[in-house]
Amino acid sequence: MTIIRPSIYTQNARFIIFLLSFILIAGISYIFMYNALVNARYQASNLKNQIAQVTNAQNELKSQLFNVTAPQNLDSLATKYDLVLDTKPGYLTAHQWVSDSSF
Repeated sequence: MTIIRPSIYTQNARFIIFLLSFILIAGISYIFMYNALVNARYQASNLKNQIAQVTNAQNELKSQLFNVTAPQNLDSLATKYDLVLDTKPGYLTAHQWVSDSSF
């Protein structure tokens, strides 16, 4: 005598469908997460390159500033704009303390 139990087959079919759907969803989410990781790494490398470029530009600007403000160049700029060297500047010495109690 053959005993047919269709409830066992439907339970097995549901389990297999659940397992396949879980694997499919996990695979798709893994692909999206991997793409996000690759994009983040690409953006990080671009930012590193931009930081290097900005650092180089900053160093060039500093060298230009130091060349302009070199003592040899300052003397020529002073004569060009008719500036005179002050031998006794008044802002270096103060005769009165600047505070609330001095008024």
